[in-house]
Amino acid sequence: MITVESAWAKYPGYVIGLVPLVGIGRAYAGGILVAESDHCLRVRESEHREQLYFPREHVNPNLILESPHRTTCPFKGVASHASVHAGGSVFENAMWWYPDPMAEVAGLAGYVAFYLDRLEVTASVPFGDGDGDGDEATVRLPMWGTAAELAHLMDAEPDGAGGFTAPTFPEPRLGSFFPMAWHEERRNVIEGGQLLGAAIVAAAKARPDQQVSSAHMGFLKAASFDEPLHVALDARRLGSTLSAFDVRIEQAGALRATGLVMTDAGAGDLIRHTVAMPDVPPPSECPRHDFGVLGRETRVVDGAYAQTAPVGPPELFVWTRFTEAPAEAALH
Repeated sequence: MITVESAWAKYPGYVIGLVPLVGIGRAYAGGILVAESDHCLRVRESEHREQLYFPREHVNPNLILESPHRTTCPFKGVASHASVHAGGSVFENAMWWYPDPMAEVAGLAGYVAFYLDRLEVTASVPFGDGDGDGDEATVRLPMWGTAAELAHLMDAEPDGAGGFTAPTFPEPRLGSFFPMAWHEERRNVIEGGQLLGAAIVAAAKARPDQQVSSAHMGFLKAASFDEPLHVALDARRLGSTLSAFDVRIEQAGALRATGLVMTDAGAGDLIRHTVAMPDVPPPSECPRHDFGVLGRETRVVDGAYAQTAPVGPPELFVWTRFTEAPAEAALH
């Protein structure tokens, strides 16, 4: 009998969150559907990539081969394994579960997961508008996170000292307890759009009676996910119809970006009237691009997005839609 010593007492800040997936999880082996469920769990564990766990009863039993293989986890317990056979191939020990999970993760009982380097696992969230040629936004695991979590990164909150603070991701940050190999693989640099977004949200909250009408940002030094962002607003003008804010964004005591954000009481919907609609194919004729954000669908005209872009005009046309919009006006 295999036993494992619990590590919960040694790492009191360690987190394993079991979050119901509001959508559908699917697992494929060689293109064959192995599991499908609308009762999956998103398992978010400190230091680890997110995993999707499926109710055991939603796995096709005809594709499962029991295995004597066992592994141990000091936070979850002893894991049993099974292989998956599909399409004439056997995916060795591709599925695991915890028959008797530790008390801290008792909710894992009855759920199974699949190794992402052996099977394809996806998560899909339905759209409520019924537009387009599909009713779901789908990402392949491992995923970055959800659209709501992306918005949360830019949700700068008042810090009590006249400024605003935007959070880290994830929390606790990677490496808080012990390092793992995949930590070195990630690009620990915040996109410029996140800094600009935090500035826009801060200005919108500073003048909730006005709408942001323009925003300009200069990116001076790279910022990381590991430290909070401090957004300082210096009101150049506070008017009844027009306001202007000088913005400074700092992280770990270093200046990362500066900019100017203007708000206007009479500003209209800038998305629809500022720039003319380009002559591009409809979303249904553009390929999806998976950026790993659940709840957001992105389609790039002509599939032109690439990490190494060809020489040409510095311009991309992109269709984007979300399964839901934030309720708060500053984030919306």
